[in-house]
Amino acid sequence: MTKILDKKRLPLWGILTLSVLVYVFYGDYFSLSFIQDQRENIEALKNQNPYLSAVVYALFYATATAFSLPFGTVLAVLGGFLFGALGGLLVVTIGATIGATIIFLISKRALGGVVPKRYQKTYHKVKDKFEEDSLSYLFFIRLVPLFPFAVVNILPAFFDVKTRVYVFTTFFGIIPGTFAHTYLGDAFVEVESLQGLISPQVVTAIALLGVLAVLAVLPIAVKYFRSKYKKKGADHATKKV
Repeated sequence: MTKILDKKRLPLWGILTLSVLVYVFYGDYFSLSFIQDQRENIEALKNQNPYLSAVVYALFYATATAFSLPFGTVLAVLGGFLFGALGGLLVVTIGATIGATIIFLISKRALGGVVPKRYQKTYHKVKDKFEEDSLSYLFFIRLVPLFPFAVVNILPAFFDVKTRVYVFTTFFGIIPGTFAHTYLGDAFVEVESLQGLISPQVVTAIALLGVLAVLAVLPIAVKYFRSKYKKKGADHATKKV
């Protein structure tokens, strides 16, 4: 209990608590239907000062990401609506990377020594694998939507991933998924209902995400089978001797 409530872990607990409270009390304001209903007001506010709006939006996205608020998808769609598919991609990617790095650094400090002793052996095996090819593993968890964005932001902190590697893989790893969302947001300008967002272009964008996910797995798979082949060859040579 003392370890859980350690002073260095209080910021992380505070962030998670605030995230839950914001979701409970303000969750209704972060939905696609809300953006659809308020799109004229939102666009008018942005048009008053586009550049300032982009900076404020990026900072807001960074804050939402740092506090692990579960509104990333909706905010990314909003970014596409406000700044276009490519403009939104740039602003969202910058904001998300800043926010993800903040929560990563906080988690890295807070989660040190949090793994129970009985799991230490398994933990060190996974950690060693991560250290062998951290770039491929981090790109993999960014591109393949197996876990929520907030979980992926914190997970590398358990394995003492270098900050520069984390920032690099986060920035470039989230680009495909972010573009799919900002593309949807850009389509808000031309449709009258949420159903109108389903189009061949959107289906193509989702299919491309799947292809990119497979490409992310390839380096890991190749390395795994190569090491297995080498080990098998070494064992065979030993038996001959």
